[in-house]
Amino acid sequence: MPNLAREYVRLTQELGDTEATYESRRRQIYRVFEVHSCNLDTAIVLAAAVGCRFQMACTEVTIEEF
Repeated sequence: MPNLAREYVRLTQELGDTEATYESRRRQIYRVFEVHSCNLDTAIVLAAAVGCRFQMACTEVTIEEF
């Protein structure tokens, strides 16, 4: 878990979160696994932290013009 939290922080810093530190994000990451829940942004970065990416496949294509 410590290595996962460190990699998460490294990635979020690369994405522009200059306030991210191990100390400030460690509890957030540990809590994800305690409550089995997080927001999509956190899930995407956690996946990247272990070398994975999400892929979305649409089953129906609908084009709406605004």
